[in-house]
Amino acid sequence: MRHATLWLASICNLALPACAQTPADQQGQTITIAGKLVLWGSAPHVYPVLIASDGQSWQLEGLSDADALALQNQHIVVTGAVDALPLDGVLHFLPMLRLQHFAVP
Repeated sequence: MRHATLWLASICNLALPACAQTPADQQGQTITIAGKLVLWGSAPHVYPVLIASDGQSWQLEGLSDADALALQNQHIVVTGAVDALPLDGVLHFLPMLRLQHFAVP
């Protein structure tokens, strides 16, 4: 019985912090994120990815190849609409942000 009580207490300790987190971004929601722009992949299939200050990576849609090359490895601030999110919390691909505006601070 004591073993079951300890097991239940440990599960509750893990679950409570998850309940206290802020809700996840919703598809279509406009958000602003600051981070470092990097290029992932290899030519000719290179795509821009923003690594946010919280460690989350976002694939950027709508950034020209010229801008991506010019801004590579720089810190930028982007505003855009959440375009795609991983399903069921399993990361099969990066979340995608449809770019509306970007700036170099």
